[in-house]
Amino acid sequence: MTELTSSLHRFLLDRLSPSGKRARLMIFTFHRILERADPLMADEPDREQFTQMLQWIREVCDVLPLGEATFDDGYRNNLTLAKPLLVEAGLPATVFIAVDAVRTGVMWNDVAIEAARRWDVGVDLSDLGFETQSLQAAGSAGRVEVLIAGLKYLPLEERADVVAEVFRRTCGGSPARLMLTESEVAQLAGDGIELGAHTIHHPILTRVPDDVAREEIERSKAWLHELTGRAPVLFAYPNGRPGTDYDQRHVTMVADAGFSAAVSTRWGAARASSEVFELPRFLPWERTRDAFCARLAKVCLASYDLPGRS
Repeated sequence: MTELTSSLHRFLLDRLSPSGKRARLMIFTFHRILERADPLMADEPDREQFTQMLQWIREVCDVLPLGEATFDDGYRNNLTLAKPLLVEAGLPATVFIAVDAVRTGVMWNDVAIEAARRWDVGVDLSDLGFETQSLQAAGSAGRVEVLIAGLKYLPLEERADVVAEVFRRTCGGSPARLMLTESEVAQLAGDGIELGAHTIHHPILTRVPDDVAREEIERSKAWLHELTGRAPVLFAYPNGRPGTDYDQRHVTMVADAGFSAAVSTRWGAARASSEVFELPRFLPWERTRDAFCARLAKVCLASYDLPGRS
């Protein structure tokens, strides 16, 4: 029954994404693979779930180096968990590295998650712009959403200062390292794993001056080139929403910096006419084979309704 179901899924996807000019490219996006499920990161698969996803992908897709999977930011478990599973499955992936996260050891949003996890009813963040009553009333997952929404679009330095103070009040001390070290970034490359650039400080590009945005893009490429001896050809826009987090100015900057392609976070499948510097991608969060394959079919089907239908 499993083989029959897999064949039916493959048949359907082959019809929606035939060979040649009508083919569709699905780029799967992840941030990290967890050792065990975490209710505060419900969209992130654990080891078992990710292994199963890789099997489904192998069964119903023709896998290409860029299009199979992308990981953002450079978490240590990209090396310790994801890479061994990808190598075992014989599947490639691209990991987009946020340089400052590697240097400091943690992403600002992870600091917020840990603050929400260890929240104490007596914590008051009203002077930092958060409504204390709402935070106290929310569960841990709700606090994560409130904190991240309130921090995401702050200026870079202010965001760093505020999230550090939130962590100090809720947890004390300093957050543990979650990201790869520089030497681990170098180890990650190879065996089907490609590295891409993701800026230095992970800014919302539309919220910083053009000269800062250009420097973030160009320096992240130079940093990876110096570290690995190989210039990255792929770029991922931080947060990645077209027109909100980046715009045409930044698309031009990425092209001028010498990248070959870039990915956004617009959900969808790419086609032959898609803009190579704004490739869509999506997170396949379903945890059963039928639902997972239905998501792939739905994403492919939706691409036929985009402007310039083909």
